[in-house]
Amino acid sequence: MLNKITWIAMITLMIGVTTAKAADVYLDQAGSSSTIDITQQGDGNRVGSSSERTTINGSSADIDISQDGSSNTVDIETGSSTTAPDIDVVQDGSSNELNIDLGSVSDPAIDVNVVGSSNKVDVCGTVTTAASSVTDAVCGTDMSQDYIGVDIDIANSSDSNKIAIGRSGITGTDGTTEVKVSIGGTTAGSDSNIVNITQDSTTESGVVDLTIDGTGNEINITQGDGL
Repeated sequence: MLNKITWIAMITLMIGVTTAKAADVYLDQAGSSSTIDITQQGDGNRVGSSSERTTINGSSADIDISQDGSSNTVDIETGSSTTAPDIDVVQDGSSNELNIDLGSVSDPAIDVNVVGSSNKVDVCGTVTTAASSVTDAVCGTDMSQDYIGVDIDIANSSDSNKIAIGRSGITGTDGTTEVKVSIGGTTAGSDSNIVNITQDSTTESGVVDLTIDGTGNEINITQGDGL
């Protein structure tokens, strides 16, 4: 199946974004086995927005997004026919935002790397409240896929970041779902980060793999059956 990508996004994907001015990419992808690499340098860039999110449809899409700068945003959502997307996001800078809303999608893999302070990351079904400097992120609905693997890494000396992850299982589907969050490292800690994780399933075993090096971090993990 041919991929469907809006023309402005296609141009940006081909040449990259290297100017100092803020740049926007709006992507509507459909098809199978697509590989999309987006690199943005500088401040105030956007991949999608809260009102016009980048939409991923089809199967086995490989999406790599790299933003180097501050006050950048990424808003991604998946369509109802999406299967096995591999989404990798790197944000290097401060005051960046990443919102990933996973609808009825199966077998996704999410890998996020954050370098810098005062960033916000939400991986949910839908987001009720986006994180801000005074508000924690809240998932309105949790992800409810066949399987979900989420790996979020907060680098050394990256402080005051806010992370929200919400996951609910599917009735009649057995298995184990894992959320992995790493904060800080062996050379330097990361302080005052807030992580909210919810795992709710009647059939699946929820696992949280959490590594923390730093002070003043707040971790809230809620696991249950029918929360």
